[in-house]
Amino acid sequence: MAAEPERERAEPEAPAPDPPSAPPPEPAPAPRPPTEPFLRRSRKAIGEVADAVASSLTRATRASLGYLAPYVVASIGAGLGVWCWRHPTRINELFANKESFEEQIQILEDSVQALAVFVVATLIAIGLHRILKKRFDSVGVMSRAGAWMMLFAAVPPVVACFVPGIETSHPILALFFAALASGAIGIAFYRGIAGRTRPSAAEEREGAPSAARERLARTVVVLCLFALWAAYGVLFTRIAVMNLHGMQSRTIDLGIYDNIFYQSSHGKPLGCTFIKSEYHGSAHFDPILVILSPLYLLYPRAEMLLCLQSVWLGSAIVPAYLIARNAGLGRFASLALATTYLLHPALHGANLYEFHSLTLAQVPILWVFYTFESGKLRLYLVALAVCLLTREDMALFMIFFSISAMLRHGGRARRVALATFFICVFYFAVVKWKFMVSHDIFNDGVPNEAYGFGYYYDELAHGKGLGGFILSFFTNPVFVVSLVFQEVKLVFLATMMLPFLFLPFASQRGRLVLAYGLLFSLLATRPYVFTTHFQYTAPILPVLFALTPDVLVRVRESAWVASIGLSPRRLSTALLAGLFTSTMFVTIKFGGIFDNQSFRGGFIHVVRQLTPDDVATYAWVEDMKRLIPPDAAVGVTDKMGPHVSNRKRAYFYGQTQKPLQYVFVDEAELTGNQKVYAAMKQQADAGTLVTLGRHNSMVLYKVVEPEAPAPPP
Repeated sequence: MAAEPERERAEPEAPAPDPPSAPPPEPAPAPRPPTEPFLRRSRKAIGEVADAVASSLTRATRASLGYLAPYVVASIGAGLGVWCWRHPTRINELFANKESFEEQIQILEDSVQALAVFVVATLIAIGLHRILKKRFDSVGVMSRAGAWMMLFAAVPPVVACFVPGIETSHPILALFFAALASGAIGIAFYRGIAGRTRPSAAEEREGAPSAARERLARTVVVLCLFALWAAYGVLFTRIAVMNLHGMQSRTIDLGIYDNIFYQSSHGKPLGCTFIKSEYHGSAHFDPILVILSPLYLLYPRAEMLLCLQSVWLGSAIVPAYLIARNAGLGRFASLALATTYLLHPALHGANLYEFHSLTLAQVPILWVFYTFESGKLRLYLVALAVCLLTREDMALFMIFFSISAMLRHGGRARRVALATFFICVFYFAVVKWKFMVSHDIFNDGVPNEAYGFGYYYDELAHGKGLGGFILSFFTNPVFVVSLVFQEVKLVFLATMMLPFLFLPFASQRGRLVLAYGLLFSLLATRPYVFTTHFQYTAPILPVLFALTPDVLVRVRESAWVASIGLSPRRLSTALLAGLFTSTMFVTIKFGGIFDNQSFRGGFIHVVRQLTPDDVATYAWVEDMKRLIPPDAAVGVTDKMGPHVSNRKRAYFYGQTQKPLQYVFVDEAELTGNQKVYAAMKQQADAGTLVTLGRHNSMVLYKVVEPEAPAPPP
């Protein structure tokens, strides 16, 4: 009994096993999202597909426009150009779409062949790029090639520009095609230089040209400037003299100015026997002619004036180049821009319209802009003096210039501009009251002694002079606007402005100066004032040029241009390329260098080649001149005057009471004045006019005093 409890203590009882645990509860299933309606799912799927398609189309469109379209456009232009090269005499039919179906197929075939050539050339370029650069860049090569292929896009508008007679039958259309061609070339330049980035300052220092290269570039530019100057002077002297020898020149105005040079070089400043008061102050005050008159003694003929005017205008390339350089353009960019001045049709028209002091004003105006903006005060005073001496109304031009300068500048420049203003006002007043016959601003008021110019603005002035002009201007602005926006004046503006791509309107410098010339031309009612064929563009053309370099430089440095995603430097270069191109197209169709149907030197189409009849006629005129003593008084008609105006006494026949010793006339010019013609015939029949020579309608008479009647027996 006693051992059991001990055993119990030694072997304790094993604990009872735990009851089996219950399995963990299964997690509740997640609630299923609500099923989207089928229509919504369909719309979503369709939207995704549409986005993918749109993205693909966008990429394809960008690729087409960026890479394929230039190839297609270039091939079309090349095919058209090849056909026109093969059929140069049928461009007019092409313009009227009168070519046959077979010829259209031929043009298409030429375009396809051109496309194949472009593609092969691009593949070769890609291969060369791989060899030279050790990597493929097909996209970059295609992009650059396509950019330069845009030059072929200019072919169709260029072809249209060469349609015979388009410059006279459709002048606006000709200018529009010139603008299209210039735009295509400008775009090609913009995209073609896309891969070029501006070097850093360190790279510019490392790659800066050596002093020797800089001297070479300067020498090349100087030689080019003088070569262009000489070429212009020779070409336009030749054309002007040829027109004189072809009997195309007139006493009004070449004979008048030739006589002024003769009288001034022989001690009678601004004298002229062809005009009222026998003094040019009855029309204009231009003492520059007196200063230049000693040159006339070297070769005292009208040809001297024509040569002087051409060489003088050719010198404009020098201040034009300096203006561009002073604005910040490079040497060769400035040279290209300056060349456009010599190519402008307005310069050619003024140059080949006889001789005028206002035409000479273009060169000192350019020097005024350069010397003032560059701060060369002493040279500016010289340029200002020459400008004022050129003609009396240049004082009015310089008043506009001085006001514009005062608005744009401060400090010393503003003080110089203020002094210019008072000098010009004083000069104009003194000239009008002391040196000119008429004191009126339009030179009216003395009809028997002065030549008035108020009739240029008849529709505004109503014969009331400056007062009527101002009254109409401020009381009837609707009429003024309608007067300015006549179609012929818009064509004139486009011809003047397109060579500059209308950039001067964007200039912040000197637009007020431009207003003077535009008001002078656009408010006139006489058509020769608003055309590029006469001298009246002289206050406009140099101002247009002087404002253009400033715009190009501002574009190159413009943050606004960069903000719209364009490269300022590339855009400036493209604008210069387009400007040069547009000038070339406009001068080909409207200028005097190339033969076209539009250009005139004044009222007439210029002569570019003398016929055998012209040569014979001029030889006869020279023979007759030798029969006239240098000191003899000669009466002439308009055509004959420039050939004998280099003498002390030369008069319009039928308009003078002075005794004449010789009569040198073209009778065809007298038929309109039957009274003078009948009196001449009566004198010839009476024997007081003895015929010394006759050629067609031209005749030289010698005046013979009638014999005194015999005394009665």
